[in-house]
Amino acid sequence: MCQRVLFCTTLKGKSAIVRHIEPNLCIDDDRAMLLALKPFIDQVVHIETGSQSDSAASSSSSSSSSSPPATAVPSFPSLTHFFLPQQQKEQAATRQ
Repeated sequence: MCQRVLFCTTLKGKSAIVRHIEPNLCIDDDRAMLLALKPFIDQVVHIETGSQSDSAASSSSSSSSSSPPATAVPSFPSLTHFFLPQQQKEQAATRQ
């Protein structure tokens, strides 16, 4: 398996890199980028960091309507919270 770490300083550059490598899963703390990538990536996951851009995106999306938009991105407080339910499902399947 080939593993690479890529860095970019701009939202446009990061989006271009992610679209180019075509991952099955994209995890990021920038909700705006994830919303832009959602049409191109199978699964996008937002990790809450409490950053300024994250809180601005959250407040603008929550103030527009009470129900989540069709392009909602699942959000988790940490990577542990994202991966833990999957591990619990796998453990339950092995016990049966």
